[in-house]
Amino acid sequence: MTLAGTQSADGRRRSGRLPWDLAEIVGVGTLVATVALGVFSVAAGIAYGFTSVNESSSPVGDGGQAGPSVVEMIQRCTAWASPIVAALALASLVALWWEIAGPSSPTRRNEADVDAGARDVAAQGHRLRARGLILAAMAFLTVVVVASLANMASAFDLNTGYPSQIVVSGDLAVVGEEIGTLVLGAVGVFAGVRLLRVIRAAVAPEGGRD
Repeated sequence: MTLAGTQSADGRRRSGRLPWDLAEIVGVGTLVATVALGVFSVAAGIAYGFTSVNESSSPVGDGGQAGPSVVEMIQRCTAWASPIVAALALASLVALWWEIAGPSSPTRRNEADVDAGARDVAAQGHRLRARGLILAAMAFLTVVVVASLANMASAFDLNTGYPSQIVVSGDLAVVGEEIGTLVLGAVGVFAGVRLLRVIRAAVAPEGGRD
């Protein structure tokens, strides 16, 4: 390494700036995009309640028109909780797993590294960053699971009153989709717990040495 390169690396270490690896960028980008999808979908459902009109719920003899029912609002605000959303959140956890346990992970110490101390400090920083992102992904997956249950319950209620053939067909479709969402959400939370254990196991020996 050249003198300029060494000085630049030392400057980055002194400033406390930790570079972002590709796996971290992929994990954060996927998680942010998925959260944005959920947030704006909820916002769209709320906006629908204030802007749309449900003529069938208007009081008899009243010239005014009421908006959608609470159940319909819930259904629209939770319709985004789908297997695709859960799979994207799970994909962010896969990227973070690659960051902390993959073959090219920066947290893997190279015993031949002449700057092993600095590498350990950087590895600790990557682990802490990954821990925060994993907790965020687990929290979002928990929201996905709750939204999926609410969407399924509201869909059952909205189908009430329709012909039995339509009800059965609609309910089966909803159940199949929401089961997929619940399974992927549960897998994601379980994977997050396992990743947190990996990080804790890696950090504990270092804490003991201090």
